[in-house]
Amino acid sequence: MNKDLILDNVTKSFFQGGKQQKVLDGINLKFSPGKWYTIYGVSGSGKTTLLNTIGGIETPDTGYLYFNGSSIYDLPDRKISRWRNRSIGFVFQFFHLIGELNVRQNILLPCRVRGYSPDYNWIARITRVLSIDSLLGRSPATLSGGEMQRTALARALVNKPSFILADEPTGNLDSGNSAKIIKLLEELKEESGAGIILATHERELIETGDEIFEITDGKIKSSKKGE
Repeated sequence: MNKDLILDNVTKSFFQGGKQQKVLDGINLKFSPGKWYTIYGVSGSGKTTLLNTIGGIETPDTGYLYFNGSSIYDLPDRKISRWRNRSIGFVFQFFHLIGELNVRQNILLPCRVRGYSPDYNWIARITRVLSIDSLLGRSPATLSGGEMQRTALARALVNKPSFILADEPTGNLDSGNSAKIIKLLEELKEESGAGIILATHERELIETGDEIFEITDGKIKSSKKGE
């Protein structure tokens, strides 16, 4: 079964300062499970908008998003949400943890929404690797920025999705924890066949990708490692 994610001539604009600014300009990309894609761009270049469009959060002005041959944005909102829960794991730049839930409950939330029993062995593994296994009963308000980021990553991984979309996943971490997260994502890719789509402005992360794309002025160009 073909589970590629395909962006077909996608455009997206926003009004800023009374003017229309095109953030995505005719984007054509194909992502396959089991591969790592790094999207590089400076702050404000459209990386987050691109990830949100890939993940079914941001509706494009024109163009299509296909998964397994189906046009995602032609589906009703309820079905888009169901697809996103089952197939996409998000690591947001600003965490989006729920303050009323503790760390364990935040991690388990995608399972609760999906309505199936979690794989507790998998949860134990990812929380241990991310060094948050001792924080499961804590409130997000008591966590450091790095701890919140690692909790958000565990939540994204809990359903073993087809694709992980990671928006600046190491932006709030020290080098040691950044290396742990990159290693865990690589292991997940090899173990479960998930595709990794990582957006970053950190040039040192570019070497991680199987394929590298740079976004500038709403357009994508393919790059080679080391460029």
